Amino acid sequence: MRKDFKENLLNILNGVSTGVVIALVPGALVNELMKNIAHSWSGAQNILTMTSLMGSLLAVFAGLCVSYLLKFNLIQSGSITAAAMIASGAFQVKNGQIILSGSGDVINIALTIFFAAFLVKFLTPKLGSYTVLLLPLIVAVVAGGVGQFMLPYTKMVTGAVGQTIGTLTNFQPLVMGMLMGIAFAALIVSPILQ
Repeated sequence: MRKDFKENLLNILNGVSTGVVIALVPGALVNELMKNIAHSWSGAQNILTMTSLMGSLLAVFAGLCVSYLLKFNLIQSGSITAAAMIASGAFQVKNGQIILSGSGDVINIALTIFFAAFLVKFLTPKLGSYTVLLLPLIVAVVAGGVGQFMLPYTKMVTGAVGQTIGTLTNFQPLVMGMLMGIAFAALIVSPILQ
């Protein structure tokens, strides 16, 4: 059972990271160039819109990639993808309209996908012939709802980690020097070198 858990966890992490690559790398490659040439070529704004949309669909790509790696069928994959998008934080509801805004919180997406995949594996054999009807609803509402509940808390954690990394990068030479010194001291007293 432990091997299955470890393998599933690695599949989830690999799937989420592949989803990040699919969703965000195209924009990272061309957005600055397109912004600079948008005044002289009207197609540049279309490309910016496309890459922005791809970024907003990060949860969808992550859910599909994880589902593929876990060898889920289409109903199971769609259920996981729906839960991930619901919990992503990549949209807002204003005046009854759904507005895409950013790519969402990657940590929350990963946690929601993990929970949704567990639900899918648990519920699929129990629902039998009702799987097609009930699985998307249950997984979207339960896993997506839990993910939406967790979103403010994971945003706080993600924000704190981001601020810490930002602070550390300001002190990078000092921190790296200290880490190198500690690593070197550990090597000197290590039994491997004696």
